[in-house]
Amino acid sequence: MAAGDRLTHPRTPAGARLARRRPRRADATEKTGVIMNASRGGWNDPELDALAEGLRIAHARVANLSPLVRPQMTRHLLVITDLAKRDAALALRRLESFLSDLDGDENVP
Repeated sequence: MAAGDRLTHPRTPAGARLARRRPRRADATEKTGVIMNASRGGWNDPELDALAEGLRIAHARVANLSPLVRPQMTRHLLVITDLAKRDAALALRRLESFLSDLDGDENVP
């Protein structure tokens, strides 16, 4: 390359970098309103409310586990989360069992 060649954008001073702007994305609440409705008062179903709260707690607890046990527990929790899409009652029972196993396991802090 010649000494006068510029590698930057032609409108920027030599050596200056272009500011990278992230494209504006529509928020999930702007598109569907689902998140706003969920946080406003929950669903009119106590079972779904309990399942949602339990999943929040379980995800927070798994995130704080040691790196040795976290991958296995994360996979187990993802199976429960996926099951919640199809059968909320069964997912709630498995989630309660999962949380009690976390409470009773001496290897889990």
